[in-house]
Amino acid sequence: MTRDDLRQEYIQLNPPSAADIATCDAVVVLSAEEVEVEGNNQERIMAGLDLATASPAKAFVYMGTKAHNEHLKVYMLQHRPEVTVYYPTDRLQDSTKTQVHSLSFFFKKHPFTKVLVVSNAYHIPRIMRYCQKYLPDMDLLFYPVGDMAFQKDLIEGEVEKIFLYASQGDLPLELI
Repeated sequence: MTRDDLRQEYIQLNPPSAADIATCDAVVVLSAEEVEVEGNNQERIMAGLDLATASPAKAFVYMGTKAHNEHLKVYMLQHRPEVTVYYPTDRLQDSTKTQVHSLSFFFKKHPFTKVLVVSNAYHIPRIMRYCQKYLPDMDLLFYPVGDMAFQKDLIEGEVEKIFLYASQGDLPLELI
Protein backbone atom coordinates (compact mmCIF):
# COMPACT_ATOMS: atom_id res chain seq x y z
CA MET A 1 0.00 0.00 0.00
CA THR A 2 1.28 3.45 -0.91
CA ARG A 3 0.39 6.95 0.21
CA ASP A 4 -1.49 7.37 -3.07
CA ASP A 5 -3.51 4.24 -2.25
CA LEU A 6 -4.46 5.83 1.07
CA ARG A 7 -5.39 9.10 -0.60
CA GLN A 8 -7.63 7.05 -2.91
CA GLU A 9 -9.50 5.76 0.17
CA TYR A 10 -10.51 9.33 0.90
CA ILE A 11 -11.77 9.87 -2.64
CA GLN A 12 -13.93 6.75 -2.29
CA LEU A 13 -15.18 7.66 1.18
CA ASN A 14 -18.93 8.23 1.12
CA PRO A 15 -21.61 8.15 3.80
CA PRO A 16 -23.71 5.01 3.96
CA SER A 17 -27.16 5.09 2.41
CA ALA A 18 -30.19 6.12 4.43
CA ALA A 19 -31.44 2.53 4.19
CA ASP A 20 -28.18 1.19 5.68
CA ILE A 21 -28.18 3.84 8.42
CA ALA A 22 -31.74 2.83 9.32
CA THR A 23 -30.52 -0.68 10.16
CA CYS A 24 -28.09 0.57 12.83
CA ASP A 25 -29.06 0.41 16.47
CA ALA A 26 -26.28 2.66 17.81
CA VAL A 27 -24.44 5.78 16.74
CA VAL A 28 -20.92 6.28 18.10
CA VAL A 29 -19.16 9.64 18.02
CA LEU A 30 -15.44 9.80 18.65
CA SER A 31 -14.53 13.09 20.31
CA ALA A 32 -12.18 15.60 18.69
CA GLU A 33 -9.43 17.62 20.35
CA GLU A 34 -11.77 20.42 21.44
CA VAL A 35 -13.32 19.49 24.77
CA GLU A 36 -16.24 21.88 24.44
CA VAL A 37 -19.05 21.43 21.94
CA GLU A 38 -17.32 23.47 19.23
CA GLY A 39 -15.26 23.04 16.06
CA ASN A 40 -14.71 19.47 14.83
CA ASN A 41 -16.16 18.14 18.06
CA GLN A 42 -19.40 20.01 17.48
CA GLU A 43 -19.58 18.87 13.85
CA ARG A 44 -19.26 15.24 14.94
CA ILE A 45 -21.71 15.54 17.82
CA MET A 46 -24.38 17.34 15.78
CA ALA A 47 -24.15 14.83 12.93
CA GLY A 48 -24.27 11.94 15.39
CA LEU A 49 -27.25 13.38 17.26
CA ASP A 50 -29.15 13.99 14.03
CA LEU A 51 -28.50 10.41 12.94
CA ALA A 52 -29.34 8.91 16.34
CA THR A 53 -32.54 10.86 16.85
CA ALA A 54 -33.84 10.19 13.33
CA SER A 55 -34.94 6.83 14.74
CA PRO A 56 -35.83 6.33 18.40
CA ALA A 57 -34.27 2.85 18.37
CA LYS A 58 -30.71 4.21 18.10
CA ALA A 59 -28.43 4.61 21.10
CA PHE A 60 -26.02 7.57 21.16
CA VAL A 61 -22.53 6.67 22.41
CA TYR A 62 -19.92 9.37 22.98
CA MET A 63 -16.26 8.48 23.28
CA GLY A 64 -14.78 11.42 25.18
CA THR A 65 -12.44 12.21 28.03
CA LYS A 66 -13.70 13.29 31.42
CA ALA A 67 -13.62 16.96 30.27
CA HIS A 68 -15.36 16.15 26.96
CA ASN A 69 -18.08 14.28 28.80
CA GLU A 70 -18.68 17.08 31.31
CA HIS A 71 -19.11 19.65 28.53
CA LEU A 72 -21.41 17.39 26.53
CA LYS A 73 -23.56 16.62 29.58
CA VAL A 74 -24.13 20.37 30.14
CA TYR A 75 -24.86 20.88 26.44
CA MET A 76 -27.30 17.97 26.36
CA LEU A 77 -29.21 19.20 29.42
CA GLN A 78 -29.60 22.63 27.81
CA HIS A 79 -30.28 21.60 24.22
CA ARG A 80 -31.25 17.92 23.92
CA PRO A 81 -32.51 16.65 27.31
CA GLU A 82 -34.60 13.94 25.64
CA VAL A 83 -31.53 12.08 24.32
CA THR A 84 -29.88 9.41 26.44
CA VAL A 85 -26.12 9.40 25.98
CA TYR A 86 -23.76 6.57 26.90
CA TYR A 87 -20.35 7.73 28.15
CA PRO A 88 -18.20 4.57 28.19
CA THR A 89 -14.98 6.30 29.28
CA ASP A 90 -13.85 9.13 31.50
CA ARG A 91 -10.11 9.13 30.97
CA LEU A 92 -8.09 12.29 31.49
CA GLN A 93 -6.50 11.82 28.05
CA ASP A 94 -7.55 9.76 25.07
CA SER A 95 -6.53 8.91 21.53
CA THR A 96 -8.26 7.30 18.61
CA LYS A 97 -6.63 4.02 19.56
CA THR A 98 -7.80 4.13 23.18
CA GLN A 99 -11.26 5.32 22.14
CA VAL A 100 -11.79 2.35 19.83
CA HIS A 101 -10.17 -0.07 22.29
CA SER A 102 -12.51 1.19 25.05
CA LEU A 103 -15.41 0.85 22.65
CA SER A 104 -14.61 -2.85 22.28
CA PHE A 105 -15.10 -3.32 26.03
CA PHE A 106 -18.32 -1.30 25.96
CA PHE A 107 -19.74 -3.51 23.22
CA LYS A 108 -19.04 -6.64 25.28
CA LYS A 109 -21.41 -5.26 27.91
CA HIS A 110 -23.87 -3.65 25.49
CA PRO A 111 -24.29 -5.95 22.48
CA PHE A 112 -25.53 -3.79 19.65
CA THR A 113 -26.00 -5.50 16.30
CA LYS A 114 -24.97 -2.77 13.87
CA VAL A 115 -23.15 0.44 14.68
CA LEU A 116 -22.65 3.71 12.84
CA VAL A 117 -19.33 5.43 13.69
CA VAL A 118 -19.27 9.19 13.14
CA SER A 119 -16.19 11.36 12.79
CA ASN A 120 -14.68 13.95 10.49
CA ALA A 121 -13.88 12.58 7.03
CA TYR A 122 -10.12 12.98 7.48
CA HIS A 123 -10.29 10.72 10.53
CA ILE A 124 -12.34 7.82 9.14
CA PRO A 125 -9.61 5.68 7.45
CA ARG A 126 -7.56 5.56 10.68
CA ILE A 127 -10.68 4.76 12.72
CA MET A 128 -11.49 1.96 10.28
CA ARG A 129 -8.07 0.43 10.86
CA TYR A 130 -8.39 0.58 14.64
CA CYS A 131 -11.87 -0.95 14.37
CA GLN A 132 -10.44 -3.72 12.20
CA LYS A 133 -7.96 -4.42 15.01
CA TYR A 134 -10.21 -4.05 18.07
CA LEU A 135 -13.71 -4.72 16.72
CA PRO A 136 -13.11 -7.32 14.00
CA ASP A 137 -16.47 -9.06 14.37
CA MET A 138 -18.61 -5.95 14.78
CA ASP A 139 -20.95 -4.88 11.97
CA LEU A 140 -19.85 -1.26 11.46
CA LEU A 141 -20.67 1.58 9.10
CA PHE A 142 -18.69 4.82 8.97
CA TYR A 143 -20.19 8.26 8.51
CA PRO A 144 -17.74 10.97 7.39
CA VAL A 145 -18.53 14.50 8.53
CA GLY A 146 -17.49 17.65 6.73
CA ASP A 147 -16.34 18.59 3.27
CA MET A 148 -13.06 16.89 2.35
CA ALA A 149 -12.13 19.86 0.17
CA PHE A 150 -11.58 21.77 3.42
CA GLN A 151 -9.74 18.88 5.09
CA LYS A 152 -6.86 18.36 2.62
CA ASP A 153 -4.07 19.27 5.07
CA LEU A 154 -5.65 17.09 7.75
CA ILE A 155 -5.94 14.22 5.27
CA GLU A 156 -2.23 14.47 4.45
CA GLY A 157 -1.45 14.38 8.16
CA GLU A 158 -3.63 11.31 8.61
CA VAL A 159 -1.94 9.52 5.70
CA GLU A 160 1.38 10.04 7.47
CA LYS A 161 -0.06 8.93 10.83
CA ILE A 162 -1.41 5.73 9.30
CA PHE A 163 1.98 4.88 7.82
CA LEU A 164 3.77 5.71 11.07
CA TYR A 165 1.38 3.80 13.33
CA ALA A 166 1.35 0.82 10.95
CA SER A 167 5.16 0.73 10.97
CA GLN A 168 5.01 0.61 14.78
CA GLY A 169 2.49 -2.27 14.69
CA ASP A 170 -0.20 -0.09 16.21
CA LEU A 171 -2.72 -0.60 13.41
CA PRO A 172 -2.93 -2.51 10.13
CA LEU A 173 -1.86 -0.69 7.00
CA GLU A 174 -4.20 -2.69 4.78
CA LEU A 175 -7.93 -2.75 5.23
CA ILE A 176 -9.58 -6.14 4.85
